[in-house]
Amino acid sequence: MRCDDLTPALAFFTEELGFRIETIFPADDPQVASLSGHGLRLRLAPGAGDPGTLRLAAPVGSARSLIAPNGTRIEFIDPDPPVELPPLKDRFVLTRAADGPAWARAARGCCTET
Repeated sequence: MRCDDLTPALAFFTEELGFRIETIFPADDPQVASLSGHGLRLRLAPGAGDPGTLRLAAPVGSARSLIAPNGTRIEFIDPDPPVELPPLKDRFVLTRAADGPAWARAARGCCTET
């Protein structure tokens, strides 16, 4: 992810979001950092391009969004959204073994062809 100023971005990702610093280099003037957390790994480095969007699981009722110092959009989403099922339509279906495919007849041991 694009990150021109590493210090505030590191503070945000570690303190606000709970990421852990894995590597940081060069030692005398840090420019690149690798972070891990929330089941993913991020690499913050200078460069051009869109800083991107992260979608992280949030506890129910705490959905919100943030913008990191490097411009990355953080969206908190429901980790277990409700499943929407279409309305059920009852109907009666009768399938006779003799009318089914050959493998089904052989598996049941009935109506085998000779």
